[in-house]
This record gives sequence, C-alpha cells and structure tokens, in this order.
Amino acid sequence: MDYVKPFRAVRAKSELMEKFCTYSHINKSKDDLKKILSENPNSFLQIISDSVLAKKKISLKNRYKKVKIKYEEFKKKGIINKDPNEGFYIHEINLNGNKYTGLIALAPLLSYEQGIIKKHEATIEHREKLFENYLKETRFNAEPVLIAHNSNETLSLLVKNLKKKKPTNILKFKKNEIHKFWYIRNISSINKIINEFNNVKSFFIADGHHRTASSYRLLNNKTNVNNKYFMVFLIPFNELKFKSYNRIIKKIDGFVGKDFLKKLKEKFNIKIQKKEKNKGLCMYLNGQNYSLSLKRKFIENNSPLYKLNSFVLQEKILKPILGIQNPRDEKKLLYTQKSLKKIIKHFDPKKFEIAFGLEPVSIDDLKNVVEMGLLMPPKSTNIFPKLRTGLTIYEL
Repeated sequence: MDYVKPFRAVRAKSELMEKFCTYSHINKSKDDLKKILSENPNSFLQIISDSVLAKKKISLKNRYKKVKIKYEEFKKKGIINKDPNEGFYIHEINLNGNKYTGLIALAPLLSYEQGIIKKHEATIEHREKLFENYLKETRFNAEPVLIAHNSNETLSLLVKNLKKKKPTNILKFKKNEIHKFWYIRNISSINKIINEFNNVKSFFIADGHHRTASSYRLLNNKTNVNNKYFMVFLIPFNELKFKSYNRIIKKIDGFVGKDFLKKLKEKFNIKIQKKEKNKGLCMYLNGQNYSLSLKRKFIENNSPLYKLNSFVLQEKILKPILGIQNPRDEKKLLYTQKSLKKIIKHFDPKKFEIAFGLEPVSIDDLKNVVEMGLLMPPKSTNIFPKLRTGLTIYEL
C-alpha cells in the first residue's frame, strides 16, 4: 500500500484563486460572513452559505444539497475547474515571516485504520456524523487534514529541487501572507514522491481529527460514495509551530469556592509571579499571577501525559477542584488562542473568575503520547500553519 496518492484537484482559475480561497468560516461571526458574501461573489463561502447561514427550519440534508448545487454552478461558470492530470501539489506558506512547506496529496483511510496515521485527540461522535453526512451529500472536501511526519532528508531534497521551478501560482492574500503553489504532474517526479513517502513509517494528525474520523465513518458505512482516501497536507515536524491554547474560567456564583487556593496547595507548588508568562502552567486569580507545578508524589506511573499542562490542569484542577467534568463545557470554560498577557489586559472580573496560561506542547511530548496510544485533552495543541479552504478540492 502506497502512503500517498496523486489526484486531480478542483481549483479556482488562477486570476480568482485569491478571492476564492478562505479561512474556515467557524471563527467568523455572522456579520463578517454576510459582509464577505456581499462583497465577494467568487468566495468559496458562497458555496457553503446555505449551510452556515441557513434558517433552522431547513434540514441539514437539504442544506448540504444546496451546497452541492452551488458547487456545480461554480464549476459550470468556470470559476473552479478540475485539473487535467493526476498530480501532487507542493504548497509553501509564508505567514508573518514563518515559512511552511507541505505536500497536498491523498492518503489511504486504511493507513488510518491500521494506525500508521496516528491521532492524539478524541473525537465527538456528533461532529463526526455531521461531516460524514456533509461529505455524503456534497461529494467533495475543500480542506486537507494537516499531517506531520518525521524529516526525511531525501524527500526534503526532492521537494527543494521541485520548488526551483517556476511556481504554478503565487498568491498574495496580505502583506504578511504569501502562498506559492506547484502543480507536480511529471510521472517521474510523482513516482519519486510516492517512493520516498513509503519510507516514512508513521504519520501524525496535527489538525483535522474530526474530518479524518468522518471520512473513515463514510468508508465503513455502506454508501455509494467512492471514498477510500482523504485529502492531506503533509509537512515535516520541524516545520510546524506550536502555540498556546489557554483557558478562562467563567464567572458563576459560588462556582469557585473561597478555599480554592487552599485545595490547590495540597497538590501544587505555587509561586507568585510579578509578570504574566506562558511558561509551564500559570494562573491569574484575583489580580495576581501564579506559577503552578504539580508535586512529584501526584505524578502517576511516569505517564508522558503528566508533561502536558493541559492534562495536569484537567485532571488535577478542573475536574477534582472546580468540578468541570466535561472539558468541552462552554458554560464554564472558555478556550482562547490569546496570550496570557492579552487575556489579563482585557480581563473582566464580572465575567471571568480565573485564567490559565499553558506553555505549548513540545514535539517530543506529542510524539511520546501518540506512540503510546494515549490521547490528549481537547485543545492541547495549537499547531501552525492553519490552512485555507478551497486551494485544492478533492471530489469523492
């Protein structure tokens, strides 16, 4: 079994690519979405607008059918077209001075089933079913799953040499965001890429656990959808950037008791900090910064999970002391990509009780957890690059 497969992507025509490609709608407000839709008739968001902005009375199935209709309309108008030959797609992202280079390809879902492609986060069945039904109705996927792999010197050199050729597209979305794109369809180059990836023994899902699980569900449920592969963006570990996902505890009467610090001191060494830092596990409470370290006697079985601030926070503070058993409970817990410094600057004590700053997960800690078949708490990793939707579309 080859670990990567070339495919014929559907892509926007060159002069419209910058207008067509977009970041995920999930982090956009309804007002922002409406503004984009009114100003940009060629945005990918136009295709999914009936799904993300639909009235509640319309069933999900009918929303997805409308997405499919709009997708076909974009093809008929020539806004998007299917490439004539199977190929791989080298994608270089230059964002805020950081450069990322990956390969867009198909990966067999069998490699996910066999554990060659490894996961580090549990998924929610409800979300899996949602995207499975979306794929079943629309028959396309417009955002690759971010997959990391160990560096391969020969593979890196191959990609470097292929990048010496003139890019197929250069996309300037912003001053600090430039994308270069190479459509690789030479048979010799394709075979070399396949052979080199077959020497990579394991792959790790960096971002896209639910999309992967949804594709796998579709494969196993008896449908008439030809779905043995899913679209991936393959990138060496050493090119990824790991950033923080911090937590804020919302203000709820009686939720954080007066003896909170006393209970915390039973299991943690606590030091007052003069300045906020995202080093180790930090806490902001009642206008004061603290650093927290779990006492050695509470570290169980030398598990690699205890090197994760997200795990220590969840298992030793959120659950036993604050009573937050469900880490996805949005009524009590808020996740944010903002730094602890920015959180504190805009901290509203009428709305929030505590802020926790978490040092980013290291590559080695991530690998150790995954290799042992363990799972991290939700939002343990905030990994870059974040991929735009619609640069390449895979039709099922």
